[in-house]
Amino acid sequence: MAVGAFPAFCGLYGAIKQVEPMVCAIGILALLKYLEIQNIRDRLSYYTLVIVFICGSVLLSDQILYLAISIGSILYIFYQLAMVSGVRFQGLRLLKILVPSILFSTFIFLIVPQVKVGNIFKYVGDRSGQGGFSESVSPGDFKKIVEDDRLYLFAKYKKLPRRGYWRGMTYNYTDGRTWRQRGVRPRVVTVKGSAESDFIVRKVEGRRTPLFFLESTQVVGHKNPLGIFENTYFDILPLKDNTSLYALNFIDKSDNRVSQRKPDKFSTQYPKKNISSRFTDFLEKVEGESTNDKLNSLIDNFRTLNLEYSLETEIDQGKDLSEFLFNYKRGYCIHFASSFALALRVLGIPANVVGGFYGGEINAKDKFVLVKGGNAHAWIEYWDGERWIEFDPVGSIVQASQMPRNDFARFSELEDQSDFALNSGIVGIIDDIKSIYYQLNFAFFEFDFERQLVLFERYKQRVSELKSQDYMKIVGLLILLSLLIYFIRLLTKYQRSLNYDEDFVQKLKKILSVERINHSGHLLEILVKHGVDRELANKYREAFIRQNYSSQEIPRSEYRELKKEILRSLNNSFKNHSRNH
Repeated sequence: MAVGAFPAFCGLYGAIKQVEPMVCAIGILALLKYLEIQNIRDRLSYYTLVIVFICGSVLLSDQILYLAISIGSILYIFYQLAMVSGVRFQGLRLLKILVPSILFSTFIFLIVPQVKVGNIFKYVGDRSGQGGFSESVSPGDFKKIVEDDRLYLFAKYKKLPRRGYWRGMTYNYTDGRTWRQRGVRPRVVTVKGSAESDFIVRKVEGRRTPLFFLESTQVVGHKNPLGIFENTYFDILPLKDNTSLYALNFIDKSDNRVSQRKPDKFSTQYPKKNISSRFTDFLEKVEGESTNDKLNSLIDNFRTLNLEYSLETEIDQGKDLSEFLFNYKRGYCIHFASSFALALRVLGIPANVVGGFYGGEINAKDKFVLVKGGNAHAWIEYWDGERWIEFDPVGSIVQASQMPRNDFARFSELEDQSDFALNSGIVGIIDDIKSIYYQLNFAFFEFDFERQLVLFERYKQRVSELKSQDYMKIVGLLILLSLLIYFIRLLTKYQRSLNYDEDFVQKLKKILSVERINHSGHLLEILVKHGVDRELANKYREAFIRQNYSSQEIPRSEYRELKKEILRSLNNSFKNHSRNH
């Protein structure tokens, strides 16, 4: 049941796409069950396997829910294996096993969290969900992100901006089909840290994706300074692949470097040989002298084409944009942004395509925003003669009813931000559960190397403070003495048990004339073969396992009597064999 339940859950939840690593662990356990792990069980402590697999689940899982199901499945399978092997558990004795397992797993987690083993499995194969945020973009890329619909950003906020466009990459060069970055000069910059931030953003998906920021905000470090790559267009990329936490602060328009930079030589570039005559004829209908007049006229002309917003389109990166405008008339954000930016360039207006996200799922009660792949979006920026203006042609060309649902769209229409409705009833409870779930997830799985160092520094400081106290020397000596006594008793008991069984095994070897007994299963076969009743042999095997590998030992007198009975049975068997011959 446990073997099948976890993969089934992954399939229903959608996680099977990332080949959840714990399926491998569950499969190994199933194999061990099939083989009844006789060799492993006899040579290695049975409980060590429980600890190893629990630690494995801690290192391999990447979500709290997966972790809980993994550990539950592991414990269930090991419990069933114990029942098959004749190991009986009582509640208190089972607790004795689980507590050290949890403590050891916690220790492993604190010592080696930076390994991030789960990510190795998580990013195996085609991670197409990140395709739209590389140095080039073309029709088809954003569709992959939208359909993947993974969680990309989790942002806690104090106040929301009017426009919910999360800017990521600026694309300044086009061949008429694909847009890419060209001529950018990335440089290493260290931004200041901020103890009080307007947004605290966690990048959940895509370690190499940009640090997305909202309009009229700037990227800062969360509490501590943050190293970043910043290019000519002020796009921000992580300096380290493991950068997952940063902050945003609102800034005045006068401080917005993104909008104040000057146009460059690429801003009006376009491939004249790749522009169709239908496209140039269409642009001849645009009227006006000023930038705003041309923009409004271009919007009106686009509206006459009766374009539809849909992910279901046949336009790909190999097709000319004229196919989208005049033949198929159906596309999504990248088609609208690419064609509109190209049209502005042909009209002599500097323009670029911008890739990122629009909006997100707002939880007004707990004040956080979930930005998923379904929010991936492309829009444009154009130069109005004084500064760069971000503009979304989709919202101006197609009807709002064709657009995907977006909380920011509803929010931007409100006069007062406080009027944004709080979810209540069951939906409100679900929002609370989501908030708790994500917070637990981040607190547990975002424990990275930097946080580990902070923890060690705190520990070191605390130990230094305690060492200065005189009473701690006495406490330390008492703890060491207690541990020494405990391990001596444990070693004595273990050695006595082994010696006790070793003497008996040597007697059996001599009586049975065998050189080697591999494990308890092998011994069982030999005893039955030499005439010992199978029920008696099984009883001894179960007692042997309990005595050596279980915390629930049988009375020593009972164990001794059972061995004598085995020896008597062998003697009787040999006597009967001698009479018959």
